[in-house]
Amino acid sequence: FVGLLLAVRLLPQGGDAAIHKVIDALGWRFITRLLLPLSPSTAAALPSAPGTTSASQQQQVELTCGLGLSILSAACRLPDLAASPQVASLVPMLVGVAVQGG
Repeated sequence: FVGLLLAVRLLPQGGDAAIHKVIDALGWRFITRLLLPLSPSTAAALPSAPGTTSASQQQQVELTCGLGLSILSAACRLPDLAASPQVASLVPMLVGVAVQGG
């Protein structure tokens, strides 16, 4: 997990080859799993009433989604990755988050 945090910090300064290496190493399935709390079906399953989730659980969800979004944003800087079917499959979920004000 610490390595992933470091990779995310270095991605904005990294070149195209570095971004490709990180995406290839992580794989799209893992990146999608980082973003699962953003999907409507998963978000509905998470407790949202006050007091039902601990602050540390909420922080973990936010950190996980933040990491996924950071990796995705770096990947989308490259036209070949941005146009990939893997990114296209995430668009409805991201639009849903934007519509809900997230």
